[in-house]
Amino acid sequence: MPLLDILLKSAKAEAPRAVVIKGNPKYIEGNPQADAFYEALRQELTDAGYQTDFDPGEPFTEPPAADLWVGHSRGIDRLRFAPPGTRVLGIGGAGHGKIPVVNHPRDVSPHIPSELFAEGIDHDAAIAKLGLNPDDFDKGSHYELTDEMRKALRTLAAANEKKAGLPPSVPEIRRAMTEAGLPRDVRFYVNGNRATAFLGDWHEDDVCGKACALGKKLFDEWEDPDDTEIGMPDWAKHDVASETKRLDTSDASV
Repeated sequence: MPLLDILLKSAKAEAPRAVVIKGNPKYIEGNPQADAFYEALRQELTDAGYQTDFDPGEPFTEPPAADLWVGHSRGIDRLRFAPPGTRVLGIGGAGHGKIPVVNHPRDVSPHIPSELFAEGIDHDAAIAKLGLNPDDFDKGSHYELTDEMRKALRTLAAANEKKAGLPPSVPEIRRAMTEAGLPRDVRFYVNGNRATAFLGDWHEDDVCGKACALGKKLFDEWEDPDDTEIGMPDWAKHDVASETKRLDTSDASV
């Protein structure tokens, strides 16, 4: 297996955790459509790289700590109490403040005021009480995972793909640069998980793009190269090059 794949696999060995905060059990228990919805949501999160748990979302409770809280229906209310660093997403209801919410276009739940939601008002009663057109809504849509919801979950998952933990060692960086086919006169200036590169203005755009793409995969704090700066930055501790042939044969650096 190529070194870069090994590094990325190791980075993901401790998968981020997601907690799905469920809606009102009055409408979930014994509801096959709800069961199928939550299973689809769990599978979507698993495919996105999360370890996924569920929380009943009871009032006056706080779900367990996780990288991501997904609140469905009544569970959206719990998202207000997410600890710092926990990303949140609401599905199937109205949001609170700046909480992002994605809804099915035919779900009546986002139109229901919070006080009625807290009472556990059902689909038909809400439409009648609010004077809405029943033809505009579909009861089953409350338990349907849309493409927009999947996209939102994938976007949040992408934010967790930065590798965590120990930075790669100098030999690992050198091997990854070699496997990527970077010429030896491309330099990575490194200090832990912080890094940038010296590319030289004689390289084609594809070499520059390849170097930056590799840097972003290897390091948490990657800084795109500044062509106006020459030499290793003050903060860097290591000057790393690949083991492939350099393009600029006049460069005697190693």
